[in-house]
Amino acid sequence: MDLAILYDVPLPNRYAATIQMLRTAAAMAEQGRTCSFLTAEHRTSAGDTLAGLGLRPDTNLSLEAFFPPTRWPRLARRAGVFLQLRRLAADAPLAVLSRGGAGMASLPVLARLRRADRPLLLYEVHRLAGLTAFEAATGRSASPAEVRGRGALRAHARDLAAARAADGHVFLTEAVRRAALEAGFPAKPSIVLPSGTMIPPKETLEAARDLDVVYAGKLEARKGVPDLLGAMRELPSRHLDLAGGGPDEVAALRAAAPPNVRFHGWLDQDGVSGFFARGRVGACLLPLGLDSVSDRFTSPMKLLQMMAHGLAVVASDTPAIRAVVTDDEDSVVVPPGDARAAARAIDRLLREDDERARLGRAARRTAARYAWSERAARLGAFIDELARQGI
Repeated sequence: MDLAILYDVPLPNRYAATIQMLRTAAAMAEQGRTCSFLTAEHRTSAGDTLAGLGLRPDTNLSLEAFFPPTRWPRLARRAGVFLQLRRLAADAPLAVLSRGGAGMASLPVLARLRRADRPLLLYEVHRLAGLTAFEAATGRSASPAEVRGRGALRAHARDLAAARAADGHVFLTEAVRRAALEAGFPAKPSIVLPSGTMIPPKETLEAARDLDVVYAGKLEARKGVPDLLGAMRELPSRHLDLAGGGPDEVAALRAAAPPNVRFHGWLDQDGVSGFFARGRVGACLLPLGLDSVSDRFTSPMKLLQMMAHGLAVVASDTPAIRAVVTDDEDSVVVPPGDARAAARAIDRLLREDDERARLGRAARRTAARYAWSERAARLGAFIDELARQGI
């Protein structure tokens, strides 16, 4: 086995990290590497889980219920995890990659269990656990130096233990890498791997673009949905189509939304692709000041997906978004939290067909650099280099 990915969540689920990691594993499998995606209990068959992400079964990719069910008593589950990790260490894959709570629990144990030569241990970092806990307690964005409190410091200690146990680090963004070093992560071999996207064939994008403005994703303040609704109040003759959220979230937001907003609910990956193919303008209005993830650390998959579908995108000027787009080259960037500026940009793009088409073409070129196949190839090359160096 070339790569085992540990992620202690049930399948299927709607977590962005699950989509990202499973899509990367599938792309690596297509490139001839054997990968196992090791998670908690499965609620459907592996084939159905893959189909929900628009993926087909591959003999190089296996999905396994590795972690004991969460309903087990805590001590029994911990013992079950240890036995599974011992089995994994004995199987000796070339590399094991994990993130989040699964990484914090598993990598220090694997570091003690593994043989002298393998597996390589990789810690994938999307956020800092202690910083996230501190921000949840204080309700504001912060820096690693500000982290205080027993719970946040305990989370930070577990994060550091996983980082120290790993042979290499996979950071979602350069901002996460810098913050991790500031927070005391050891300087080990690392790579920055942003989110990826599927690149739809050009011929699938030739359907009539009959939706003015589109957004798909979580219906949350930290995703900029309130600012997007505010922009649409400035444009009563234009329509916004929103995809995402469960029935309760949609009902609550519908009550606060202007009449020119239409709700589509949750869509699977094929549904989202068809939805974006109908849009004229995409919106990604992340706010500033809520937390470090939306400010600096995120690598928004839906932004990349909109761009891959040739949408002219109006995006907010945050460090996370600036890491992907260039104003007036492949997008229009507006100040975060400024609904009127977003409305003006949306209105201009809806009125100027040539400009909208120009930005859409440039957006597809930018998105091509973030194809899942590119992300998989870079991760595979990183693993091969660590193995070559004997790390």
